[in-house]
Amino acid sequence: MNFQNRFSRPGATAALIERLNAGLLSHPSATDTLDRWCRASGKLPGAALSAEVHRDGVRRELTAEECARLAVSPGDALRYRLVRIFFGDKFLSEAENWYVSARLPLEMNRLLEETETPFGRVVEDLDFQRDTLSSDVLWTPEADARAPILRHRAILSNGLSPISLVVETYQPDVLFFHAG
Repeated sequence: MNFQNRFSRPGATAALIERLNAGLLSHPSATDTLDRWCRASGKLPGAALSAEVHRDGVRRELTAEECARLAVSPGDALRYRLVRIFFGDKFLSEAENWYVSARLPLEMNRLLEETETPFGRVVEDLDFQRDTLSSDVLWTPEADARAPILRHRAILSNGLSPISLVVETYQPDVLFFHAG
């Protein structure tokens, strides 16, 4: 089904986005949620979740409120990562991630700096918690079929202190997996 056909049924599209959103809000790892979402559909059975890290140096600076939520001190090294998540050839989401490197083990920092591994997979051994700051449905029936559909802002913490602020922007391709 192409996007135009899928988006011509606004009620079904809204319900699908609501279902995806509920899944994302109920689990700490968006990476794992997306992987389950795609695999449960049975579509693209030979595909796998992958990430593409963009290290072009362009980044948005955090606001004072975001720095406070992340408990960033003047001496803290704040790192930034922009990752695009795919399942097969389907572009699922873009995740901006700011993290305090001193709050992560050295091996996790190395993986974040040198590999394409999604943040959630790198830090999964920390048994992190997720505090969602906002969940915004961006899709409307009039929206361009290529426009983002959903955005989450969240703080990830290791139980003791915040380790990361993430902004995840979900793309229309994610609906492919459960659209009728």
